[in-house]
Amino acid sequence: MSAPQTDPDGFDFDYWRKLAVDDPRAFFQAREKAIEDCISSNPHPEGQEQMRRLQEQVDGMRVIAGGPDRALQGIATMLSDHLYALTANLSQLGEEALNLSRLLKQVNPS
Repeated sequence: MSAPQTDPDGFDFDYWRKLAVDDPRAFFQAREKAIEDCISSNPHPEGQEQMRRLQEQVDGMRVIAGGPDRALQGIATMLSDHLYALTANLSQLGEEALNLSRLLKQVNPS
């Protein structure tokens, strides 16, 4: 079997499905390597740590879900919560940037 591509645009679902069926142990080893390769590709150590924590949450959700459908539902909800928080933080950052811009105009009205 050829090596899997970890690039989302080149993801080979059939490869992964066949590996999971034919050799579950190799599947989980390849999965761990693909995840670690993805995390390691983040150039920022703090970003890598955040990705590792998120992956731990995903793995935990999979363990307690009791099935793939429930795991997917839980993971989707968790990711939605993260995106909601990110949106709120970005909105707050935008407001702070506007406030800073106003203050700078007051200090230097040129």
